[in-house]
Amino acid sequence: MRRSIGDGSVGAQGRLLPVFSLLFAATLWGTLWFPLRLLEDAGLPGLWLTLALYLAALSLTPWLSWRSWRFPWRRNARWLLLLLFASGWCNVAFILAVIDGQVVRVLLLFYLSPIWAVLLGHWLIGEHVTAKAVAVLVLALSGAGIMLWDPAVGFPWPAGRADWLAASSGFAFALLNVSVRHMQSVPLGVKTTTTWSGVVIVSLGWLLLTDVAPPQVQGEV
Repeated sequence: MRRSIGDGSVGAQGRLLPVFSLLFAATLWGTLWFPLRLLEDAGLPGLWLTLALYLAALSLTPWLSWRSWRFPWRRNARWLLLLLFASGWCNVAFILAVIDGQVVRVLLLFYLSPIWAVLLGHWLIGEHVTAKAVAVLVLALSGAGIMLWDPAVGFPWPAGRADWLAASSGFAFALLNVSVRHMQSVPLGVKTTTTWSGVVIVSLGWLLLTDVAPPQVQGEV
């Protein structure tokens, strides 16, 4: 039996927690740019901060999810690799985008991710797209086009590095969510460890391939 997107089959009570979680996450990521920019100005580049945060989080996973290490990883190796790199790119690209770009444009481009999630869910795991979901997609794209329109740029394609990072981050976020949805039988600890490992790997690789200077803490002598 194929699952449907937008068929409204889940009861109101069953939707409450997911909706609250989405609103909380959207609020968190929508306001994260402010402390990130303050830390950047204080001498802590976003890449180094990302690496430090997720290394700290990853160091806790053996204690929080030690039973997950018994899981047969090879059975879901391809999907876990997809989750690894999607989560890594999503987080690193978004952090760099909100530090360097125009916040409103970055957030609008990132939050196009539900559109990519619907399409990827259909293509990768066979979810059925309903007419209601298509109508929502058209409405979302129309609203994004209006908000992103800039006469100096022309058609609202991503303009500049920060815009492309934001758009690709939203796409990676959709890919992450589809991967998690497909691996519902995989323990949460396994998916959490994979997600945080991906951010560490991508941020470390980015640091090795670029000339981002180590943190220079500013203060009085």
